[in-house]
Amino acid sequence: MSLEKQIKNEIEKGGCVVFIKGSYENATCKFSKSIIETLNQQGITCRYFDVLPNLEFKQALKNYSNWPTIPQLFINGKLIGGCDIASELASNGQLKNIFLNQNQNQK
Repeated sequence: MSLEKQIKNEIEKGGCVVFIKGSYENATCKFSKSIIETLNQQGITCRYFDVLPNLEFKQALKNYSNWPTIPQLFINGKLIGGCDIASELASNGQLKNIFLNQNQNQK
């Protein structure tokens, strides 16, 4: 299966998925750590995927999403953005609403 197909399949599973550097328990960059903290503070449960073991996967993700940086947050197949956007949406109350609204739309 191509990397693009793997990425698409994971994103299209729905729910919340975040592509980060490192693991949930051991994020290796401050932006990945920050997005994990933001999602935890919002009570949003996500699947986390480490892009570091496969640099080709990391590049394929950037190409797929047309987003140049990691982390990348997707909610129900839609790219929300990176760390700064997630933080901004959380601070103004929109991030949790996006998550809740998307989950209701899946039912």
